[in-house]
Amino acid sequence: MKVDIFQPTDDQTPLIALIAANTIPLFGVFIFGWDVFDILLIYWLESGVIGFYNILKMIKANKTIGALLSVFYGSLWNVHVWSSCFYSSIFSS
Repeated sequence: MKVDIFQPTDDQTPLIALIAANTIPLFGVFIFGWDVFDILLIYWLESGVIGFYNILKMIKANKTIGALLSVFYGSLWNVHVWSSCFYSSIFSS
């Protein structure tokens, strides 16, 4: 069964998950008194988890290219993401 990702659906689960995930930093700021570094740390950790998950997806999807090449491309992506995290920490302090 082929799923067309551009077709609108009545499933509201992704929307609810998106709203719930983005209200966590709001609660942190207004209720727990988080500062900018705390919010950045959450987004940096999220980037790390997404990067690791994407490496696993690339290994699974690129069986013809090879797992080693997928790990290489995923590592380049992680270097890019973590360097942007590093530079945002410099400019936010």
